[in-house]
Amino acid sequence: MSQQMELAVHELYEDYKNDQELTAFTAIDLEHFYETK
Repeated sequence: MSQQMELAVHELYEDYKNDQELTAFTAIDLEHFYETK
């Protein structure tokens, strides 16, 4: 399983590195989200 995941990482690395549409939501990763009740 880990070998398959590592292979997938290597295959997709260049796509994520060069295509900003794939990483657009990482800009909000550090923002806090609060659940409404």
